[in-house]
Amino acid sequence: MGGGAASKLRAMSRVPARMSSVRKIPWLLVFRTGQLVWAHLRDDLTPHDRRRLGSLVRIAPHRMTAQERNDLLTIVRKVDLSGLGRELFTLRSLHR
Repeated sequence: MGGGAASKLRAMSRVPARMSSVRKIPWLLVFRTGQLVWAHLRDDLTPHDRRRLGSLVRIAPHRMTAQERNDLLTIVRKVDLSGLGRELFTLRSLHR
């Protein structure tokens, strides 16, 4: 039992090192970015387009057919990417 307890203690001493990298992630920035992207997709796309986009992004790019690539481009062109970019740019203050 002594060897098992020692190995558990060694493992526990490594946890903070792994956790510190997780803590360094700017979680508020990640969360807010997700909110903005979702808001733009919700406002700019129909429910059908959102479902189709969800199914298309799950396909590896090298496995997409020409029709799937065309569908993806058609859907992405409907999103106000310049507006999304402007809003994402304002988030830079959260990272500092």
